[in-house]
Order: sequence, then C-alpha cells, then structure tokens
Amino acid sequence: MANNLQLAINYFNDPNNLYQVARHSLLTQDMDRTTKFEIIGANAVKIRSKAYSVNTPSTYSRSNGTTMVDVTGGWITYMLSKDWGNSLKIDVMDTEESAGETVISDGNDFVRRVWVPSMDQYRLNTLVAAAPVTTTTTGVTLTKTTILDEIKKVLRKMYNSGISETDEKVLYITFSAKAVLEAADNITHFLNWENRNDEIHTRVAWLDECRVVGVPDNYFTATVAVDPVPASKPSFIIVTLSKVNCVVKFNQTKVLASDVLAGFFGVQIDMRLYHDIFPIKTVLASGIEPTADQVQAEDTAATKLIVATPGIGKYVESPYTAS
Repeated sequence: MANNLQLAINYFNDPNNLYQVARHSLLTQDMDRTTKFEIIGANAVKIRSKAYSVNTPSTYSRSNGTTMVDVTGGWITYMLSKDWGNSLKIDVMDTEESAGETVISDGNDFVRRVWVPSMDQYRLNTLVAAAPVTTTTTGVTLTKTTILDEIKKVLRKMYNSGISETDEKVLYITFSAKAVLEAADNITHFLNWENRNDEIHTRVAWLDECRVVGVPDNYFTATVAVDPVPASKPSFIIVTLSKVNCVVKFNQTKVLASDVLAGFFGVQIDMRLYHDIFPIKTVLASGIEPTADQVQAEDTAATKLIVATPGIGKYVESPYTAS
C-alpha cells in the first residue's frame, strides 16, 4: 500500500494538478485569468496599474508639437478573500486494493462536486453586485418574442459605456431563460451534416459576439433592488472578460497515511484553496481600483475617480418568470 500511496503523494505535491481539475470543471472558466497576476503570498496577488496625466486627445500644435503625457505605473495588491480548507478521511477498506488511484480520484471528485459549484456561484454573484442594473422589466414575462431584444438592450448599454463589440464576452444565463432563448423568434436553426450526420443539436452556443453558458437557476442568489417592486434575481449577466480577473490558488495538498493518524486507520487528504474574483473598474487618473474590502491599507492613499464598471451588464425581470 505504501508504494501505491506514493502515487497520490506525488500527484498532490503539484498544486497545478488540482487547479487544472477545477479550471476545466468551472462554468465560469472563461473568466480565469491567473496569468494577469503576480502571486506574492499565500492569499495575495498584485496587478500592474497604469495612469495617464490626461484622459482626452491633445491637439497638435505646429509651434509646440505634441503634448506631453505623464505615465505613472505601480502595483496594487489584491487580497484573496476566500480561504477554503477540507480534510477528506478515506477508510482503509476503500483504498486497500488501489490506494493511490482511489485517493487521487476522491480528491479530484471533491473539488469538482463541492468546491467548483460554490466557486461558480461566488463569482457570478460578485459580478451581479458589481454590475449596474443595465436594464429591467417590471411585470413582463420573458418570452421567446422578447428575450433577444432584452439581451441586445443590455449589449447596447454596455457599448455606449465604452465596451467594444470586438471585446470577448460571455452571456451567463439561467437554464430556464436559456430554454426560452433557444426557442426564440428570429433565431435560425440549421443542420450541419458534414462531419456528424448522426447528431442534431438545438442549443444556442453563441449569440452575436457572446459565448452562451447556461447555469443552474439557483446559482444567482444575489437579489437586485428594482424600484418600486420587490428585489429580484437576474435572469442573465453579460461579462466582458477583459474587465474581470479571477485567481485560483491551491496550496500543496498533504496526504497522510494511517501510521501518522491517531485513532483512524486509513488515509487523510488535507486540502487548502484561496480564490477570488476582481471586477476591474474604469478609473480616471489613478489606475485600477480594487474593491474596498480587498485593498491593503497602504494602497488607499491615492485619490481615485471611479467612473463605472461598464464591462458587466445584467438583466433583472421582476418578478422573474420564464415561459
């Protein structure tokens, strides 16, 4: 068993293995942009910040030439607010024949079934809170006749806030609303017989420039106040990927055999994870601004003029019903 268990120890010694399991299981995997950060500690990362002394083009002068612009660079520290830790206890009777494979499988499965859904929900609801209420409908049912217009209203408001049509975007939509979208008027369905002539798909994978990702209805738990009616949950949210950063950081996982576990004959997996999501706000004159609860004290000295978070738009229908 000892030699077999070494397989699991070697696997979990590399935090990237669990990271890849999580990343490929996340519904929000498109938002995972770890490479934009430099990890500086167990629960902290930093991102490069730039600021310009002017925010509008300057007129060229023949006598004076071009107008000088000061570029100020620096780093802003983000604290990862989500700190998760679990220990999995696996009885020896479940691992006797293939300890290494069983321990690896159980660790991977726990990440997929427990941590990943909670991470998806946290990311989506953080963005719901950060996004402006882009458009609302009061007392109107989202139907196959209206849903395309409502999505395009959100996109138009995002474009008018400075987001480009060419920016990579994802439409996260509840499965109830996605069913309405897939039956929507003015959507053309066609069959492609070239490669797979035994399959027919009716799902919507792309809508204009947005990749469409369905999420369980209960993933949106954050409610949005829509005056004068009661608060409601969004039916979809559109995310510009360049306007969010997600960090997932697994610590080295420990695998403990029964010879070091008092009162337990089996294997224990100690798992630790830090993660967070940071909506990037548009800021004039002072670079990128993190949210108040994620910024360290030494980063708050400069005065920052926050304009908006135009990269995120949501649709709230109150009360929400899909038909």
